Amino acid sequence: MTEAFAYENKWDTAARTPALEALSVGSSAVEEKRRILIVDDDRDSTHLIKILLEKIGSYLVLEENDATKAHQNARNFRPDLILLDIMMPQRDGGDIAAQIEADPGLQRTPIVFLTALITKAEAKAGLHIQGHPVLAKPINIPELINKIEENLSMHDIWRGSKMNFEEFQNQSRLYVIGALEPEEVEEFERERKKFGKKAEGFVTQSYALHKAFALSLRPAKASAAIKERLMSMVRERKRRQLCGPAVSQ
Repeated sequence: MTEAFAYENKWDTAARTPALEALSVGSSAVEEKRRILIVDDDRDSTHLIKILLEKIGSYLVLEENDATKAHQNARNFRPDLILLDIMMPQRDGGDIAAQIEADPGLQRTPIVFLTALITKAEAKAGLHIQGHPVLAKPINIPELINKIEENLSMHDIWRGSKMNFEEFQNQSRLYVIGALEPEEVEEFERERKKFGKKAEGFVTQSYALHKAFALSLRPAKASAAIKERLMSMVRERKRRQLCGPAVSQ
């Protein structure tokens, strides 16, 4: 192992005690732990980070030391954020990031690169690699926590509030007749995976009952814009059935 590689796999935990104790206060109020996947070939490093992050009480951490398994474990674990080492013997972290970005089910998952290839000054200046933020090794634990929370917050803003199942049902009725915009389809598919078999059953039912969609939207749960879009789609479909497609002059 070269000196540079040895350095890359050291983690700075000297400053962790005060910050971690402060961050641990009130952690019991967190109802749902955020899921963090750490991909790094150094087992000691990943295990230490797992222990420290889970000590805070707001994270559920999965370690992966084999880069070739990173993508599959990400698909299984569905992390809220991925901490990804860049220099690994089996596979480069940049390649893994590209694979995750190409996966429709993972492409919006925030990634934070961890590397000794840059200086701490460069990292603090906001350097990005492949569009992702970077932390310089050796990692300072409070800085790591701040970076995690910063990127989780940005992701939550993008994602917006999660649907309850009744809202998902209304979106399903729009989905099966093609009345959702592209960005709405992305959100719908994400929530569809979250609800699992329950969602699949309702979507199947929606396809079977497509002629009754307009009547089945509950006014209290659907915005006027959504209802109007749905009714417009239904009226257009009926017009085509009666008159045939419009002929351009």
